[in-house]
Amino acid sequence: MATIRTFLSKQKRLTLKIVGKSLDIMRLPGDAKIGRLAQSDLSLKIDTERLLLKQVNDKGYRMTEPMLRVVVEYLAVDELFGGNNRGVNLFNNLRIGLKSKFPEEERGTIKALRDLSQKVSKNGFSPYDFVIIDKNQKILFGHDLLANALYFGIGEIPVKIALTPLMKLVGKRENLTIQDNRIQRDKGGIQEKFFSDEEIDLIEATMDKIFFDLGLYFPGILWGPVSEYFDTIMEKLSKRHKVVFVKDYRFDDKDDFYEMLKRLYSWEAVKEDYIKMKFDYLIKHPLIIRFFSLLILNPGFKSSDGGNKPFSSVVKNMKEDYRRIYSMKVENYIRDVVLHIGDNFQHNRHILNVIGGIGKSGM
Repeated sequence: MATIRTFLSKQKRLTLKIVGKSLDIMRLPGDAKIGRLAQSDLSLKIDTERLLLKQVNDKGYRMTEPMLRVVVEYLAVDELFGGNNRGVNLFNNLRIGLKSKFPEEERGTIKALRDLSQKVSKNGFSPYDFVIIDKNQKILFGHDLLANALYFGIGEIPVKIALTPLMKLVGKRENLTIQDNRIQRDKGGIQEKFFSDEEIDLIEATMDKIFFDLGLYFPGILWGPVSEYFDTIMEKLSKRHKVVFVKDYRFDDKDDFYEMLKRLYSWEAVKEDYIKMKFDYLIKHPLIIRFFSLLILNPGFKSSDGGNKPFSSVVKNMKEDYRRIYSMKVENYIRDVVLHIGDNFQHNRHILNVIGGIGKSGM
């Protein structure tokens, strides 16, 4: 059982015990469920990565209205702290555009964002800071807080689940999305040209960078023994999850390939005898890998036996399925020579670092 701090509206501290760190599996004493929290004034902390991932819609479309606001405010914070020179202008354009669509809402100014960012950079979040979310963890208010958490590398963020009347009020709005270089309302078909094509490219590239840096995209490797099935496997994977990156790497040097294997399995503390056995098998096949990254909306994290490294049940089932199918197609099959993929966000970052260090040109 993990313990996290929570706050009431009067900032009176209490302790809430949950299983794991995700609202997905939260249970209160007495087995009260998340729906009852929507009637309360309770706030708690959840993982920053998981909250960001929840802003993607159920169809895998990434640049939703909450995501757009978070990324633009992230770019604005970056400029305020000496990074890019585009973020503040994007922030002001988005503020004007959203105000024209939703005049009843108050929009923060760049001064308010600067004040918040300076405070967070020095002291982190206070008990008075929290993101308001609905029961599905979609952000209703407080996008600037998530943007700051991402920029300053804060692993947990305070959230409060909206009261039911507020959820009903906000739920009447249509979401905004970026489509055809425009932000448009899904149902109304009303379009406004808030950003140029170049600016939208910057926003989407920044979002991808954030996702890759946090390990929110699950990286995978297809090994040489199934090289003739690379395209078939990728086609099947793409029917279940959004494929955001694909690249093939060929190794001309066996020593380089062996070093890559050792680095790859250092995360799992695998014995070198196992790595050597796998290496001896793989070098009998084409020394090529297909590297890819997937957007998995609901990873279904569970605790491992040791409890310190959660794993995605979706990924676990995926690996088992493909190993079962292709073990019958590969001669003298041994375990784990078909598909390798990250178990959790930390593991994802490790795999990306290993592949990024290959230094080989893609085919």
